Amino acid sequence: MRAIWRAKQSNERELCSPPGLREIAEAYQRPEIRVRFPMRLALTAVTALLCGGCRHYSSTLTGIDLRSPSAGVISHIAWADPDSLEPINSGPGVVVCEPGCADASVMDFASGCGRWLEYVVSSNPRFGRSPDWTALGRVRQECRRNNLQFTPEEARRLARMVGSTHAVVGEMTGAGDRWDLAYQIWKVPEGEKIGGAIHVRGSLAGIAASLPGAARKISQTLDSTSAWGLFEITPTAEYLATVGAAPWSGERPLRLEERRRLKDLTQQSALAGILCLENMVEEPDEFRATACLLLRKHPSDPQILAAIAALRPTTMGDFEKQVTAALSLQPHSFGIAYAATVLQRERGDLQAELKQAELATRCDPENPDAWLSLGTTLSNLADGLRESQSGPEGDQEEQARLQKLYSACLRTVERARGLDPCYGKAWLRVSTAAAFSGDQKLADSAYQEAAVLDQGDADLYWWGIQLYQPKWIDDREKLKHVALLASADPVLTGDGAVATVRCLQESDFRAEAQTTLSRIVPRLETEAIACPSNLHGHYLLANAYRCGGRVDDAAAEYRQCLRIRPGDRAPRYELNVLMATRSTLSHEGEIEQAPPYPVE
Repeated sequence: MRAIWRAKQSNERELCSPPGLREIAEAYQRPEIRVRFPMRLALTAVTALLCGGCRHYSSTLTGIDLRSPSAGVISHIAWADPDSLEPINSGPGVVVCEPGCADASVMDFASGCGRWLEYVVSSNPRFGRSPDWTALGRVRQECRRNNLQFTPEEARRLARMVGSTHAVVGEMTGAGDRWDLAYQIWKVPEGEKIGGAIHVRGSLAGIAASLPGAARKISQTLDSTSAWGLFEITPTAEYLATVGAAPWSGERPLRLEERRRLKDLTQQSALAGILCLENMVEEPDEFRATACLLLRKHPSDPQILAAIAALRPTTMGDFEKQVTAALSLQPHSFGIAYAATVLQRERGDLQAELKQAELATRCDPENPDAWLSLGTTLSNLADGLRESQSGPEGDQEEQARLQKLYSACLRTVERARGLDPCYGKAWLRVSTAAAFSGDQKLADSAYQEAAVLDQGDADLYWWGIQLYQPKWIDDREKLKHVALLASADPVLTGDGAVATVRCLQESDFRAEAQTTLSRIVPRLETEAIACPSNLHGHYLLANAYRCGGRVDDAAAEYRQCLRIRPGDRAPRYELNVLMATRSTLSHEGEIEQAPPYPVE
């Protein structure tokens, strides 16, 4: 604080003195940093920015973006009632399941066949309602399965959970060099067979070589006018076994050898790249590099764009040109419209975000993720209107419009919940929207459903701790129950686990926070030892040490991150804050230095 006071007294416009404040301010612009940023340190960054004359940045930190629309502009953004959105004919949507197979020796190969067909068929530009890869991983978790092997009846339900119109179910039988891979197309929800079974027979190598023909038959059966083209490499048996063995997101971490193979395959295979992206969510630089590689080779692929938007939305600003070009080529693709929505959301353009969110919903009105995305946009619009009100309560017209927005948001997310009653995130969003709409009973009941279905989600526990405070529903027992759930969640890992620990600490649930730390720290230590060059592993361990008050250990891990990648700003920022908050702040030499770079 003394250092900040000196900066304020000298009125320095360049945040280079004391050392490190510039790093703190710049790092805070990163959303992944903001999520983990304690409020007292946010005030530090605000002060630093004000001292430097960075009016836009300091206002962003305090929740008021001076570049965002004024109250008048926000209040006049036109939005359609969710119930009045007219569907667009965007073509069919397809889910290709992994084939059932009783022979464990070829299970990975069979799964690879299903994944390859799913990617190739759903990437067809005329199949605008096909779900993105992350949605399939979600329904796999909802169904408590470790694969996508479904019976026709189960596949019909799966397709409905992601808004698809057709499901393709397969079975692989045989032995030795004589195998039969058979697929049948089903229309959902009617349960009607479309055409006859599609067979691919022969050795494993022969089946691999014949898969493009099967993809062509599936595509032409669903749309005879489709000009089908192969957007993926012709597979080999070894390639299919590799992609089939890769874990679904959240199932388990990639082994080092699996990771190496998939990264090598990414040079030729978009499917391998998507599997890599799913396992790089907590590695920003690796994720961005892989996404850039994929989009250089496949700039308008809806599966790739949607996966990037869903897995790490903060990177979408890097791919604005690709999204814009893809949208002009495929204006009725849900995946591309969804990616465009996320892009505008990250840019802070509410009007453009609303336009794209409504388009995505019209492209696939049976997709719960489309309605959740639209609900997020309406919520952002309501937040912008509320934060820019002219007074503490705003005038009567503003209040009426705000309440109308909250009601529309609630109806929108309730639509998502109705389409997929097992979707924990949908229940959580219903709880949030109901609270802002004044329906505390619904907010409570929806949260209880979410708590059962949405394990592993840090947002679940953050909202529960907010919901049962006196400002919403004053219920100390349920508040305590949320803290206990968080501390006992075996699925909660990575950034989400550390963020939950901080939330528990700031809400005075220190025993539960310590329980969570005692569970995650040994695992993080083991992972850091096993992968000494993994920057993010050391970064997470440092954050966990810091939450537990192990300042010296945290500083050592941050410095290890900087030895691995000297130019990385996130660990440098955290180390600067850690040093600045120690009682030895007067020893300015302890603060890590970094080359200056311009503030906008």
